[in-house]
Amino acid sequence: MSPSSPTSNPTPDASISIATERENQPSASISPSPTPIPQSTTEAILIATDTNAQINLRSAPSVTSKRLGYALADERVQVIKQAASTDGDRYTWYQVRFPRSGAIAWIREDFVRLKTSQIPSASPTPP
Repeated sequence: MSPSSPTSNPTPDASISIATERENQPSASISPSPTPIPQSTTEAILIATDTNAQINLRSAPSVTSKRLGYALADERVQVIKQAASTDGDRYTWYQVRFPRSGAIAWIREDFVRLKTSQIPSASPTPP
């Protein structure tokens, strides 16, 4: 992430680095045991300590996977599924869709705030 000076202008979801998206259109990737979010998708908002920080969009749930572009804090996304990190750390990653552009990418959990009280679990809970 790169720090920058604060502004009061909201940034549309088109700030996801459109040139990168079009040249390297994200595709569905096979990832380790993704868990679908119950009942279609869950709405979420991207968060960061620095509201102008660039949040990396990844091709897989790993900090070492290909960087597809970036998004900014306060952008709204739809969470498609979640998966454990492939880096061996304890992070959960969310595969998200940007409603305006349709772009799909992975973002680490600490940059995503789910807008529902039902947080998807990594494994099904028995009834």
